Amino acid sequence: MKVKTSVQALNNLLLGGFKIGSLNLVYGKPGVGKTTMMMSIIPDFISKEGEALVVDTEQGWAEERLKQILEKRKCSKGINSTKLYRATSMAEQHKIITKTLDEDIESNDWSPKVIIVDSMVAYYHSQLLEVPMAYLATKARELQGKLSVEINSLLKIASSYEAVVLVTTWTKSGIGEKIGLKEKEELLSNAKAGKPIEDIEGAFGAIGYGFIGGQHLAYMAKSIIRISPTNISNITKAVILEKALDAPTPFVSFINIGESGVQDFNDGKVFPLGEAIAALLSKE
Repeated sequence: MKVKTSVQALNNLLLGGFKIGSLNLVYGKPGVGKTTMMMSIIPDFISKEGEALVVDTEQGWAEERLKQILEKRKCSKGINSTKLYRATSMAEQHKIITKTLDEDIESNDWSPKVIIVDSMVAYYHSQLLEVPMAYLATKARELQGKLSVEINSLLKIASSYEAVVLVTTWTKSGIGEKIGLKEKEELLSNAKAGKPIEDIEGAFGAIGYGFIGGQHLAYMAKSIIRISPTNISNITKAVILEKALDAPTPFVSFINIGESGVQDFNDGKVFPLGEAIAALLSKE
């Protein structure tokens, strides 16, 4: 069963919308429009009785902005039905996701229909920036373990209440590339020493997804969507489906992100990614 959104581009890419009980990942550069997309589709989940639970780790959820978008979407109940949590550290994020959400749902008799974490990796990334290069890979694995526990907690809630989980993250930075190089060095060292190699795909040179958060996040996500700027206009973004269980990938559609939130561009038509890139490059 799927939840259809008011953004036709997403519906077309996902063959009908977001699957209930699933984790869905949206990523892109900071400021590209991930938060606005999350705000824009909240009404699609709470049109029936139910709540939207939002964990904000970037302090990017401006209530006036959310109110403006919800009014444009004619969803007056949206403000009261959106329950906002602000995490100011990795420890606080972990506590909210693994404990507080469950407690509040039970004590308030809520029935969440969408759970949003924006973003999943803000404190993960900031902690990695403080680690010496020699310990980056080890620290990344430790933090990814915490993220895994959080993901499992979110999915447990989604399964219990027939909700959808949406998390955002960022495109890989230089630190992500450094971690990748360090892991490749370890693979080569283990291979030469005759030690077990855990990352078989990495050993064969497989390329992972281009976001921060680790491969477990990629594995658990039922859909992975990337938002990218385009040369069409400052407000027109490409929405690229990089992973989906029941939809062809990679495919792309286009949206406009403005004051009223997300609007479809070109009626939400879907194109093969290579075809769309070739068409845009030919215009330069």
